[in-house]
Amino acid sequence: MGDIFDQLLDLDFIMTSGLLVRRSVADTVGKFDPLCTLAEDWDYWLRMAARFPGAYVPRPLLEIGKSADSLSRAPGGAIYGSNIRVTRTALAWCLRHRPASVPLARRSYRRSLIASARYHWHARAIARTVQDLATVALAR
Repeated sequence: MGDIFDQLLDLDFIMTSGLLVRRSVADTVGKFDPLCTLAEDWDYWLRMAARFPGAYVPRPLLEIGKSADSLSRAPGGAIYGSNIRVTRTALAWCLRHRPASVPLARRSYRRSLIASARYHWHARAIARTVQDLATVALAR
């Protein structure tokens, strides 16, 4: 039991169906961010981990299959935009409240941008690819 913020920022390892949360914690953290449509859970877990200790069990306790029509595999790469928003928000929070985590937050943000650029490159969306890569250069 303890601080799991950095581990969660590095990898979204929480599945909604595998999480237990006290009502008081949920009331304090608030609602899911509707602007993070496909990554709203990761954003929520980060906001929760920023304020409360958590317990991480380093082995799978449940297994969920991923179907081809999963929302996280939605056409148009929407998941990448959501992940960019989550990691950009986490970086901004770390800059204000958690300086020790800033290098990790920058790496997570850049990783999200590069994943988006890779997706958009393969989709031949060159303008978006260039935009993502330019942002990576600025996020150092």
